Amino acid sequence: MTGYDPSYLVPADITSIKKIAEQINIGVMSQNYPNPFIVNTNIEFQLPADQKIRVVIYDLNGRTVRNLADRMFYSGKNTLIWDGTDDSGNRLNSGLYFYVLLNNNLKVGNKMIFTR
Repeated sequence: MTGYDPSYLVPADITSIKKIAEQINIGVMSQNYPNPFIVNTNIEFQLPADQKIRVVIYDLNGRTVRNLADRMFYSGKNTLIWDGTDDSGNRLNSGLYFYVLLNNNLKVGNKMIFTR
């Protein structure tokens, strides 16, 4: 994946999202909090089964700025914390960013606002 296109995010009601997520073995991703954030933000998701998940942060231009996770996660609620830095540890500029959870079957994402 070379970039992220936010036009793929399709709003849906939570019941539909949960039903689809269960069918394809990917969890439900909540809105990050706090949002907007200054220091760091929590990214939560729930998985129906243990599985390998990638979580990637993209900037508004679709460039990968941070590979937040790429590992096995347990079923149930999982939380990652992002501190507004890129893969090199540099503090990013204020702006709109996208976080995306990926497994073999699907990409699920949302947007967040980082302020400095």
